Parts: sequence; structure tokens; C-alpha cells
Amino acid sequence: MRQEKAIDLLRTSEDYQPIDIEKLSQDIKLMYDHASGKYKNIIENIFNDKVLEYSTADRPLPPYVDGFLDKPFLQGGVPTQPKSLAVFNTILSGNFSTVEVEGGVRGSKDVVALLAWSRYLQVCPDQMHLALGTSLEHVLKTVLMSDKFGLFFTIPHGIFVRESISGAQRGAYKFIDNYGREKQILFYGNDKENDGDKYQGFTLGSVYVNETLNQHLRGLIQAENRMASVKQPLMVMTQNPKGKAHPFYQEFEAGKLKSLREVEQLEFIRDTYKESFEELEAKIKQDRDNVKKEMKKKFFSEKGVPSYKYLTTREQIYLNEKLLEVNFNFDKIIRNIPVQKFYPHLSEHEYLYNKSMKKVVNYFRGGDNPNGIYNFYDFAYFHFTVDDNMSMSEMQRSDFKNKRAKGTSVYDQEVLGIRRSTDSAVFGMFDEDNIFDGDIEDYDTTHTSRVISVDKGLNHNNGIIDGEVNFNDGSFDQLQESLLDVKAEDVKDEGLETIYLDIMRLIRSRSNRKMPDYILVDPSAIELKTYLRQRGLPVRDSVNAVWSIKGEKEESHKLQDKDLIGIPFLQTAIAKQKYRVHRSCHYTIEQIGSYEAPFDPKSGKAKVKKVNDELPDCVRYVFNTLIRMAMWEGESSNGEDDESRVSRNEATQNSGRDLAREVVKILNGEDDTYGYEPSEFTGFWGSDGSDYWK
Repeated sequence: MRQEKAIDLLRTSEDYQPIDIEKLSQDIKLMYDHASGKYKNIIENIFNDKVLEYSTADRPLPPYVDGFLDKPFLQGGVPTQPKSLAVFNTILSGNFSTVEVEGGVRGSKDVVALLAWSRYLQVCPDQMHLALGTSLEHVLKTVLMSDKFGLFFTIPHGIFVRESISGAQRGAYKFIDNYGREKQILFYGNDKENDGDKYQGFTLGSVYVNETLNQHLRGLIQAENRMASVKQPLMVMTQNPKGKAHPFYQEFEAGKLKSLREVEQLEFIRDTYKESFEELEAKIKQDRDNVKKEMKKKFFSEKGVPSYKYLTTREQIYLNEKLLEVNFNFDKIIRNIPVQKFYPHLSEHEYLYNKSMKKVVNYFRGGDNPNGIYNFYDFAYFHFTVDDNMSMSEMQRSDFKNKRAKGTSVYDQEVLGIRRSTDSAVFGMFDEDNIFDGDIEDYDTTHTSRVISVDKGLNHNNGIIDGEVNFNDGSFDQLQESLLDVKAEDVKDEGLETIYLDIMRLIRSRSNRKMPDYILVDPSAIELKTYLRQRGLPVRDSVNAVWSIKGEKEESHKLQDKDLIGIPFLQTAIAKQKYRVHRSCHYTIEQIGSYEAPFDPKSGKAKVKKVNDELPDCVRYVFNTLIRMAMWEGESSNGEDDESRVSRNEATQNSGRDLAREVVKILNGEDDTYGYEPSEFTGFWGSDGSDYWK
């Protein structure tokens, strides 16, 4: 491995002053307090915004624990641990454009990933690269420094530059790669919606993202788009897990994952045609080597020298670039061989059509992780825990685990690296089993009733959900969603017409365009209810209260936080998988996962955070208004209902029908057993619901 020599360089602004460590974040101060004299000096210059350029020949080598590398770092040592070596080889292979490294705290994720990325940067074809953190200070701490495992030490001859571009602060690390080419890595923060605009327009060869789930999704998408035209794009992402409903998982990662059937098809093609492909690849590489041999021979002749060592440095760099160009061109030929050249049975509509056969034959499934994530084409996932940290003793690992209570979401997240919501999450039981896929046009509505639920926006967005209630088993499947800003300047009449039009859009967007049996609206939204009824829609008051039989003392309800009313019922429904949501409903999944009620020490109670709760409230209205717990009698909570969403036996089905009729009577004002306000609406089922069961 070629290593350039570091230089001493310190260029400052005219108003330079030594840094005041006390003005930096607590993390930087802590890092500084634990640093040695040499390392302290590096920290002072990297985080001083008055230092414009900085390099030092006196920087420590990365402090890898004995046995982590198979030989010394400067001799090109690689990880010895199988999992770390797999990450290292995957990043360098060029066979995966996204490499996600996730897991618990202290899992050494960045130690491994930064070593691999630094080696990749030394040999890849592209000159400009990007590192992202939640802020500039954060990304410098975790990627450039990283407790002496960062790029300042794994590429120890580089120069750090601090720049201001169009008023935006950024850092850059510039260095010479193994072939004498100049390269640079840009450092940006990415926690705000418009942060991605800072690197819009750049062409990037690779991106390294630290603490991915704390960053803005728009900036991640922008970074990925910036690599679209390069030869070997690579995005390395390291993160601690959060709840499965996090938008990163739902909107960024989900598109890269495929079904087990598609994984098995990929593996079948790989196993069947791997040998044939490798024969063709070997022939192309032989042609490449012949071209390079003739190129060198001709170049030496033109320069009048017998071999490479007699060339000047400039001539060596020039020849290296030409030889690399040959390598990349032939590699492009290999990677552009499509799958259908070997497997002609693929149709144009199948995912693997026109994909690279090179990447297919080098695919491995992975999947050895508690989050159940399998690799797919162009996507590799690795899972680390504290047990993978070779620098910690067994006693230290044990102490780390014992500081967190087993069974809590904190233990699952930080120790086991499982995707779990925090302890203050109201719907922590919501997981992948509550999310379903498939074309909503194929949804079986034979035994269900269509329901739309609306949470009128006042000081928040207007939420609407659309789905199907099954009175046989007391379940609700949500198929569609909408969030409207009814306070926008172009919205008139307090958004009433806008909400009406959006409800109609949802109704018409499903193939049967069936009118909903009920449109549930919060009782307090009087103007909206009146407006929708005037437009001929079957509006019903939603029940925003706990279930209570007529005559039960209402005083008991006053003891509850009004924001918590109905939540335990919905929690039970989620745990029993009586509520499911289609994966396309990103905002609902996100809001359910982030619906929190942290403990308030002043009141001694859990207090709901009334932020981004419009869609969960819509779901709560459906269950409070239409579902009875008696519909679940005799059922276990393991979610093993059959795929048709029909009750298991005739007795349960009859019970569901009876309950459905009771619900219809209540909503139509024919039975006041539960104390609900009667209404004049007769509904689409008929007065007793008999039309529905014909």
C-alpha cells in the first residue's frame, strides 16, 4: 500500500485566535479532556474555525487492538474477524452501491467501516467524495477524527481545509491516492431539510454517512442522486437502530429490499450461471492485460527507458492514469453484461432485467441479524453489537450490558441492536407484523366495510385515512392516507372544500371507487361535519372516549388525560394485530412510531406529545367508534389469523355479525346502551345492517 508523507502546515485567518475549548460541544470537550498532548493539538486545530488549512507529520497511527488486523496498518493489514472482514471486502468490491452497517452502541461499526472506506478512496476512480453528519462539527468528530480511527489517521498524509461556500461552512480533506491522483472529501452537516442543497450539483464517487437515522432524509436522497453517473457508486451508512417505523427504514431502505421469492430467484441465477460468467470474465480480463502490456511496452519505447522505475515521477503518474483507465474501461465492460444474457427467461418487467450479472454472481444473502434484513442486488446489510468490539474485555462488555435492563427497548436497541421504539413510545408494540404489502387494488373487500376517518386540522395538518373494517374479527386494515396543510395561503374557507376534494380523491383512487360506509369526523369539527353532509357524504361523529356502558360513572373518565383516552384500546389492537397498515402509508407509520408519552415528573403522569399525531388519532377514531373488544373473544394475541381475514369458526363469525349489527344500531341511534348521541343517518347497510350480510 502506497503511503505519501505527511507535511506540517498551518494556515489561519487574519483574526486567528487559539480555540476556546469551553465553547465547543460537550462531546468535543470530553474527547479533548481524554486526549494526549499530540492529539490535543490536532483537536485544537481541526475544530478551530479560524484555521483554514492544517496538516501535521506528527499524528498517531490508528490504535487498532492487537489481533484486529492480520498485519500492521501501514503494511496494508486487513481485519481478521470474519464479520469485519466481510464489511471490508464488500465496501472494496464495487458489487454493492449501498452498504448499511447497523447495530448496538459500542459495536465498532465505524472502526471497521472507516478503515474500509479509506482503502476504497485510495483506489477508486472518482476524485470527489462526501461525508455527512448531523452537523459539521459532528461529522468532523465522527468521520475525520473518530477517536484516532478516522480519515485524518487512516489517510495520514492528507490536508484538512475549512471553507465557506455561498455562506455555508464545510470542511474538506485533500490527499494523494495510491496512484498519485489528487482527491478530496467534503464534510457537511445534514439535519435540516435544505442541507442537501449545499452539495446539489456535485458529482460524487462515494458518500459516508454517520448516524444515518439522525439525518434528514432529503439530504440522503440528494447525496445518493449525486452518484448516479459515476462508475462505481458507493454509500456507506453507519447507525444505531430506532423503531421499525422510522422514515429512513420506510422510505429509503425499503425500496432496496425485496421479497424472499426474489432473493431466491437471484440466488438461483447466481448458482446456475456463475461458472459460465466467470469463464467469460476471465477471457475479458486476459484481453485487458494484453492491452496494458502493449501500452507499457509502447510507452517505455517512446520515453527511451527499459522499465517503469526509470520514468520520472510525472511520467509514472501519467502512465498510472492510462493503465487505470484501461482497468476501469474493461471493468465497465464486465459489469455491463446483463443478467438476461445468461438467463433469457427474464421479462422486461422483472427487477433483475438489465441488471449487472457481475453483481448477481457476487451476491450473498446475509440475514444473520435480529432485524431480519436480507441483502439484495446492490444492497448489503451488516449487524454489529458490543460483542463485536475487540477492544473491550469480557468484563467490560458484561458491565456495559448490565447497565441496561433486559427486556426494555433501551437494552434491545443499545445492546442487541434491535429496531425498537424508545421507552416513551406509546405504540412500542407496533412492528413489521402490523405492516403489509401488495397492490391495494387486489385487496379482498368481500367481508369488509370501507371507512374513512378524518382529524380536522386546526393548528396542525388535516389527517385522513381510508381502510377496511372487518366485523367478523374486529380488525381494521388501513390502505390509504393523506396529510393536508389547511392553513396554507392558497386554502380558503378554513380548508373545508380542500378537505372534501381530498376525501373524494381517496374514494376515487381505489379501483372499485366504492363510497365509504362511514366517514368518521371528530365531534368538535362541527363546520366540517355540516359541510360534508351538505355534499352528500355519510358523515358520522367519531367516538373520542373510552368504551363505557350506559350508567357507568363518567367521573372516572375525568381522571384520565384527555389525550390518552382510547389509547390503551388501540395499543391492544396493535398488539393483537387487529390493526394493520399498508406500507405505502409512510406518514402513518412514521407518526405511530414517533407517538410519544414521556413521563412528566411534575405531574407524575405520562404526557402525550401533541406533535405529528393526526393520523394515529384517525386510527383511534376507527377503533373507538366501530370495534368492540367482544369481537376478539376467544382469540389469542399472536396474530395468527388466516390470510383471508375471516374468523376461524362459525361461532366466531356469528358473534362478529351480531356485534356488527349492534354497532350499526348504535351509530344509527337505534340503541343507546352505550350512551352515544343518536343521529338521523340510516347508512348504506340498512337500518339493522342486514343488507351487508346478504
